[in-house]
Amino acid sequence: MDTPSETYRLALPWYKQSDFDELWALAEDRAVLPRSYSEWHQRASGVYSRFLNAGMAIQIVTVRRPPLLKWLSDHGLRNTSAARRLYVEDCAVARARLAQGSAMAWVTLSDQ
Repeated sequence: MDTPSETYRLALPWYKQSDFDELWALAEDRAVLPRSYSEWHQRASGVYSRFLNAGMAIQIVTVRRPPLLKWLSDHGLRNTSAARRLYVEDCAVARARLAQGSAMAWVTLSDQ
C-alpha cells in the first residue's frame, strides 16, 4: 500500500522576497492577496507545515515574473489566483514528468 507521501503531492507556489512586490503589483486580484511578503510567507509556511505534518509530499514552485507572464499569455489567461494556481500545478506536473515520477493525485490549496 502506498503511503500518503507516495500518493499525494501539494503543488505550493513560492515567492522570493525580492520578487514579491513586483508580482503583487501585476496580480489582477491583489485586493484579496496579502500585501506584504512577511504576511504571505507566514501563511504559506503554515500551509507547508500543515501538509508536511500530514505526511504529504510537497512540490515547491518558485514563481518568477517572466515565466509566469509567458505562461499566462500562452494560455490566454489573466493574472488571477486561479490562473497562478494552474501555472504552479502545470510546473509541478512538468517537473514530475521530467523526473519520471509515479502517478500522483494533485491537491491544491483550493481543495482544502
